[in-house]
Amino acid sequence: MAISKGISPQDAVSNWLDEYGGETVSPAYVMCDRHARIPEKVALFYEDAAGESLKFTYNELRMLSAQMAGFLKSAGIEKGDRVAVMLPKCPELAIAALGIWRLGAVYVPLFTAFGPDAINHRTGDAGAKLVITNTAHRHKLSDPVSGIKVATITDPQGEGLKSGDYSFWDEVNRATPLEDPVNVSGEDLLVILYTSGTTGNPKGVEIPVKALASFEAYMKFGLDLREEDMYWNLADPGWAYGLYYNLIGPLLMGKGTLFYNAAFKPEDFYKIIEKYRVTNFAGAPTAYRAIMAAGDELAEKTRISLRVASSAGEPLNPKLISWAKEAWGIPIHDHFGQTELGMAVNNHHMPELQAPIKPGSMGTSMPGFRMTVVDAQGK
Repeated sequence: MAISKGISPQDAVSNWLDEYGGETVSPAYVMCDRHARIPEKVALFYEDAAGESLKFTYNELRMLSAQMAGFLKSAGIEKGDRVAVMLPKCPELAIAALGIWRLGAVYVPLFTAFGPDAINHRTGDAGAKLVITNTAHRHKLSDPVSGIKVATITDPQGEGLKSGDYSFWDEVNRATPLEDPVNVSGEDLLVILYTSGTTGNPKGVEIPVKALASFEAYMKFGLDLREEDMYWNLADPGWAYGLYYNLIGPLLMGKGTLFYNAAFKPEDFYKIIEKYRVTNFAGAPTAYRAIMAAGDELAEKTRISLRVASSAGEPLNPKLISWAKEAWGIPIHDHFGQTELGMAVNNHHMPELQAPIKPGSMGTSMPGFRMTVVDAQGK
């Protein structure tokens, strides 16, 4: 939903809450189908370490996710059921997520670096009925997975299935498409995302459909994502920043997102920045530190089209901000959020909300949030 001219950010948030928080809403429609009316509109750019590059339009994702939902329905998945996905940044992840939401089911992300114990805890606690993975990670799942069904993306030779598994593409290709998305309410669950478990066992955070209002607000106000931007968020969708703002947020706004499925290297960063003419980039301080440590030579020989750069995940060193201004001609804006909140405090890129950047400051409250400091007594 675009912000009408003259409407305030707070009113825009209220409108999004009305749109996504009502009694009848389809996550698959608002993240895919409504944008598929423009046949050539690209939803996903994909590239991997081997140099394979693909792109998918919203209409292609609509058709593939309809078949995905048809497969899930045939496998016994119903509205409200939990489906876990353990995949790297790949087209199948987006297809699976949209298929799950098209059916009115709940998406449970599993980071690909998790081991068996971490996986078992999350799938068991969430009550997942099916896990979608690939052959590279299938071995981490218990056999059988406590009665949970498994759909596996096979290797290029069609091998890698374990006994009893569904073959992801075989099932999707022969499924009867679920053309009409299942409607849910804004209070129904969209995602169950687990915390990292730094204090006790990882806890499942229940994200309702109406949280889409918060995700769109960050894309618009925090990142200032514009129609003409080429957007790249480096974060992995197995965690909050990547799931909310590398998958859900761009799709919600009808923008193309970029999945680069490879280990991070500064030279590859510059290669992708130049190849796709990225204008709006988001990453963690770890990535920015590695880029800075690689030296200025790579930056100097790269055609850099960046308009804005954003950071989240941990405090941003002021040295990185000044370095980016020298190397790229723009500062990096630090943003703060949590799994439970999404992004809530930003050095906003949207011009109407911009304020001078204070080194070491996470910024000001995002429209829709009121942040304050409390003492141990809650005052």
